[in-house]
Amino acid sequence: MKNLSIIIPTYMTPPKILERAIKSALEQTLEGVEILVYDDNDAPSEITCVRNLVEKLHADNSLHHAPSLFYIDGDGHNGPSDARKFAVEESAGEYVTFLDADDTFYESDSCQIMFEKIRSMPSKLPDIVQGKIVVEDKNPATLAAFPEAYDYIEKSCRESLSFESGDELISAYLAEKKHSLCLEGKLFRSKPLLSALGKMPRAECFVGENYMWLYFILRECRSFTEISIPVCRCHTENGFTFSSEAIENLEEWKKICSSSSVFTAVFADMKNHPLASGGEAVSACYSDLMIRFAASNLRQQMRLPDSLRKKAARMLVDSWGADLIARMVGKEKEK
Repeated sequence: MKNLSIIIPTYMTPPKILERAIKSALEQTLEGVEILVYDDNDAPSEITCVRNLVEKLHADNSLHHAPSLFYIDGDGHNGPSDARKFAVEESAGEYVTFLDADDTFYESDSCQIMFEKIRSMPSKLPDIVQGKIVVEDKNPATLAAFPEAYDYIEKSCRESLSFESGDELISAYLAEKKHSLCLEGKLFRSKPLLSALGKMPRAECFVGENYMWLYFILRECRSFTEISIPVCRCHTENGFTFSSEAIENLEEWKKICSSSSVFTAVFADMKNHPLASGGEAVSACYSDLMIRFAASNLRQQMRLPDSLRKKAARMLVDSWGADLIARMVGKEKEK
């Protein structure tokens, strides 16, 4: 078994940016690492480009983990949630970490630092280890509209949590809003991670899937520890949520609105499998996130051309429900 599997899903990522991400994984000093690049493209030209890049880097003997770099053909675009899930099922590491295709590890020893934390702990292995994430290229327009936008990613409070059940852990993790809600910058122990994936419903989400994953993972985990050392650089300029670029078509808009399915999945699970403790805190956290995503989608309609806004508005209501959108519209008018 490997120490760590690094999973990098990619979809329409510019080659230079994807190469930057893969190299930051290949250059990690931690031993016993495998890197899985999951190609979620459906266009033949994109698939060929990613496969050729992985083959080139795999053959580069100057890169530390080049022999342990593997290409996974996703066989058509399934979205980031399914891409991660399939890659985890193919992984062989005792721990798994996720790296977006446009992000990088902070330094070459970032994974080593997190594993040193694991080895320094006197009791059993922690289920989750969290390092600090640094957001690069913060969008001024996003900060003006949503001053706390990046706090959900960058939060770090250097503490350990250990409980008898995952319900206790998820409540403690979310209640005081101290911890990063990002999947990146974390090591997940494979056993509880796979258990979580077995209970996670399929959701057609291209935005916000991190929050669904984190919910189901935390319910399966018992222990968490955090370090305040930066381990990941998050580049947000290419993301759906934080981009300031125009939205050119309704297919892209549909993906931006897809975070609604994240909250449908989470609230359905809480209804069908109520938390033994802390349910109110978890529900409040996800209700707050849901409102923020819906409000963000409402504002993002301005990125669409005038000719598409009526259809986009109907799609927004279909995604989130008329009541929630009416509430958001009312709040916007009050400002």
